[in-house]
Amino acid sequence: MSANRNSLNIEATQPRITALLSLQIVMVTSFWPPLITIGIVASSLCSAMAGLVSAPKVFQAVCQDRLIPSLFYFAKGYGTRGDPRRAYALSFVVTVAVVMIGDLNYIAPVISNFFLCSYALVNYACFLAIFSQSPGFRPAFRFYSPWLSLVGAVMCVLIMFIMSWPTTLLTFTFFIFVFAFIKHLKPDVNWGTSTTAATYKHALNGVMKLTKDEPHVKNYRPQILVLSGAPHERPHLIQLAHSITRGTSLLVCGNVIAEKATELGQQLASARKIEEMSQTALRRQRVKGICKAVVAPTLDQGCLMLYQV
Repeated sequence: MSANRNSLNIEATQPRITALLSLQIVMVTSFWPPLITIGIVASSLCSAMAGLVSAPKVFQAVCQDRLIPSLFYFAKGYGTRGDPRRAYALSFVVTVAVVMIGDLNYIAPVISNFFLCSYALVNYACFLAIFSQSPGFRPAFRFYSPWLSLVGAVMCVLIMFIMSWPTTLLTFTFFIFVFAFIKHLKPDVNWGTSTTAATYKHALNGVMKLTKDEPHVKNYRPQILVLSGAPHERPHLIQLAHSITRGTSLLVCGNVIAEKATELGQQLASARKIEEMSQTALRRQRVKGICKAVVAPTLDQGCLMLYQV
């Protein structure tokens, strides 16, 4: 914002052609020119330290999550603190390659657009975390407002287009490509994202609304409980039920686990693991349903428990 105000002040006091062509217009119009040089050097050192020290750490964490399996080579750490030496080397090579271009004014719009895009995503993530009422996001700033984050995200995008709209389109294309590629790989990671919190909130609000509305024949959907056991035991029975629901109504695959002499807590934990494995098996069969496992002394009692659930 301060840079925008300075540019407005310069254009107000100097001809626009001078502000565009003279690369030293800020130093010429400043009260003490050496102060501009000191500020540029300090800002460059700060950005260089952040880029060469913090960026490899973040890149190492991304590689450790196996978002892109081919980049797992850079996830290895060295020493007691797990220093990302391979990521350091990659960061050095990329930095040298950019510097060798030799024209900072040519690469500045690209770098600025990437920074602004990351700022916009961070602001939007903060807004989404508050909007979804995620319990893991509790900002300490007393006067924080989620709408301020949303406005900040929109302003970042607007400034990107004002600076250079072709570069902005290329930046968006790059980010969309990376997102689509990672979405296609379906990495087995769980970050506890704000999207999950928003999904839970919408589902909870939807269920609460359904409890207030009386069912109508026009909106009837069959809700089927299949006593299938594990999905791999009776796959044809599950496929028959799925041919009725077709992923548009509720399908529950019930599994009754015989109660043993061991502790109940261990049996319940085992039931939860069986549910997770069964849910994975359903996804492999491309069946939209929910797996529920209960622990009961007999099959009849287990079925009654499933009916009540």
